[in-house]
Amino acid sequence: MRYTFIDNTKGLCIFSVVLYHTLWYTGIHEETAISFIINTFYLTLFFIASGFVSKAMIKEDITLKEIFNKNLLSLLIPFFVIGSSFCAYADIQENGTITRNPLVELLTGNNMNSGFWFLRILLYFRLTVLLGKWLLERIGIRNTYAQLAIIFIIAQGLALQFDIFLYRSYLVYYMMGLLFAKADIIKHWGNQKNLTAAFFLIAAIAFVGVYVFGQSHFNLLRDLYRIPLNIFLFLFLYQNASDNSKRINRALTYLGQRSLDIYVLHFFFLADLIRIEGITPPSFHDTLLNAPILFQLWFCILLAILILLPTLAVSAFINKYKIFKIGLLGKFK
Repeated sequence: MRYTFIDNTKGLCIFSVVLYHTLWYTGIHEETAISFIINTFYLTLFFIASGFVSKAMIKEDITLKEIFNKNLLSLLIPFFVIGSSFCAYADIQENGTITRNPLVELLTGNNMNSGFWFLRILLYFRLTVLLGKWLLERIGIRNTYAQLAIIFIIAQGLALQFDIFLYRSYLVYYMMGLLFAKADIIKHWGNQKNLTAAFFLIAAIAFVGVYVFGQSHFNLLRDLYRIPLNIFLFLFLYQNASDNSKRINRALTYLGQRSLDIYVLHFFFLADLIRIEGITPPSFHDTLLNAPILFQLWFCILLAILILLPTLAVSAFINKYKIFKIGLLGKFK
């Protein structure tokens, strides 16, 4: 089953990802209020949406083959095929030729900057859910909250075992999405606009509190406001997804349905920004940093759209041919 509000959520997130990466590649990601605002939700909300759709993995009537094709290969194939291709492409751009093994670079190099770490984390979470499903079927536990608690404990235990701190930090949001779906919380909370407004107010108060009283530990305490803010956004998108008369909703749905394609393909076009920045005089960079925030936002949105257009064109070409669709993106339907 496809949820429009999940597509809209992914659409908002993937556009924010491209926008944030545009800020990153133009060198102003840490120095603007725009990047700070985007950083409060663009990945965490993505994990909530991913957790929500992972409910399908723990249905009793789903087969292991269906899970493998739809939930695992759809991450493994683009991670290895497109990820290693990008590592080779980036190596050629930097050194004029391939100097490192792309596959080794993908698995052992600094994937944080290339972004393919997201697929690796999501794969880890899905494998954890699959392991939890297998264990729960043998134990015979059917209580929703007990099931989710066991899956969470398994995931945390494996993350601690392998010292994967980054995985643990996003696990909370992934499990939150799974809880919303598994316990039908979205149905109970989704139409309560007062509750949605309350989460926004809690997020605002928590942010002020953390900023004023916990600034020395700001990064450690930021989830105190990020969690209610992400819940607010998730509920808000749920409440407004049905209005297809709004262009913004149609645009978000369109992007959300192609979020994985955009995610793995836009890096090739982002890399061109490095060359543009290299020939741009330092005075332009300083002018951009000192420009009004609305101008910075307009400029980076324009760049993000210019990156999205060829990305979507390549995505459309790949999806037109089954061999490319399966071989590059792992889409079997």
